[in-house]
This record gives sequence, structure tokens and C-alpha cells, in this order.
Amino acid sequence: MMDLLLPMLGNHQSLINIIEATRGKSEDEVGYFGRNAATLAVKVDKGVLEGRDFSDTVIKGADFTSVSLRGLKLTGTSLNESRYNT
Repeated sequence: MMDLLLPMLGNHQSLINIIEATRGKSEDEVGYFGRNAATLAVKVDKGVLEGRDFSDTVIKGADFTSVSLRGLKLTGTSLNESRYNT
């Protein structure tokens, strides 16, 4: 399914907007929307999250192990079940 969606995602800004729309919401409200948007965005561009401010968003269950997170702000972000390199 991911392979079918990727060609339709010429502009990753809509995916970034979805992540930002989770700001201030609970995990119960947004579930895995933030993770799904982040996953699709980094499939298109592994550096797309660099320098972004995702403070207080919900990115539950994301896999950040093979992407660049340089300068990414995640203060107060719900990252339950997420994986990333430290």
C-alpha cells in the first residue's frame, strides 16, 4: 500500500501538517496518525524532519532509526512505542 501512496506525495508539507495537527492532543484522540504521516514523509526524504519543531505533538510508534533527526525539537512530544538512535 505504501508503494501506491508514495507517488501521490510529491509535496511532503501535507504530511508535516498532519504531524503538527496532533499538537496538544492526546494519544487517544490521534492514535497513530502522527506516526503514519512521519513514516510516509521519511520514505520520500530521510532528512525531511531536520530542524522541525514537533514539540507537544503525538508521534506514537514511529521508527526513526534510519532517518536524520538533526535539530528536530521534540519537547513534550508523545513518542511511546517509537524507536530511534541515541
